Amino acid sequence: ALIESCSIPIRSESGPFLFAVDHCFGIKGTGTIVTGTVISGALRINDEIMLIDQRVVKEVKSIQVFKQGVDKISQGDRAGLSIGRFDSKLLERGLVCSSKDQVKFISAAIIDLQIVKHFKKDIKSYSKISVSIGFDVMTSSIVLLENNEWDTEKEFSFLESINLTSKTRKCFCFIKFERPIFYMEDSVVIGIKLSR
Repeated sequence: ALIESCSIPIRSESGPFLFAVDHCFGIKGTGTIVTGTVISGALRINDEIMLIDQRVVKEVKSIQVFKQGVDKISQGDRAGLSIGRFDSKLLERGLVCSSKDQVKFISAAIIDLQIVKHFKKDIKSYSKISVSIGFDVMTSSIVLLENNEWDTEKEFSFLESINLTSKTRKCFCFIKFERPIFYMEDSVVIGIKLSR
């Protein structure tokens, strides 16, 4: 039964290249190495990449997968990229994308709010929460809005607060980030209330 419930993931080389960096270090005579996992797309030697938070474009000099040199990596691969000279102290964790793909930063967003069933407290308009998108977490302020559906032609009602027992129609949440944040289509947005 366990074997039947397992499946081999379908990996795709299409879509924009996105690489989650979990480590960055320098090697004398080689330059800077970033290690991580390919989230989407594919990358070849000599392609240009952008270190998103630093907004720095670098050329990929070489690629290794499990200490073996390769010409190309794609979704799901764990790899090390040699990117030449770069101050490794400026990047510990973060995201890297193909420089030819459009990088979007947003300052605010409206999301379809879905409350986790284990969160028993009220969520209030104008409160501060921590918001996670991708690998970034930041403090943000929120305003709650109510409407039957997402329709920009209709007015939304302001909501003071909401909780799991509220009898509201559909709730949307306007989020104002403290600084612009990197965003990709279909990103999952997680709101976290850390204070008591």
